[in-house]
Amino acid sequence: MKYPEKVATHIVRLIDNYLKISKMIGLVVGVSGGIVSALTSTLCAETKRNVLCIEMPINQNKDQVSRSKKHIEWLKKKYSNVSS
Repeated sequence: MKYPEKVATHIVRLIDNYLKISKMIGLVVGVSGGIVSALTSTLCAETKRNVLCIEMPINQNKDQVSRSKKHIEWLKKKYSNVSS
């Protein structure tokens, strides 16, 4: 396993352990269309726990407004535990 994969696996485990300890059943993530929310929402989806994505687009050029929607749709196709 390469280093970035190890880091991602470690973060997913941390999120999952937090949910177990806190007895929460899922996560809510604001998705802006930027790289930080894309990475965060994907790592949360990797936990296989319920993830609710809320579209929170940032102030972007008009041709980029749909980034958050596109990312959420991609997550929902790839992960059955993601909803919006």
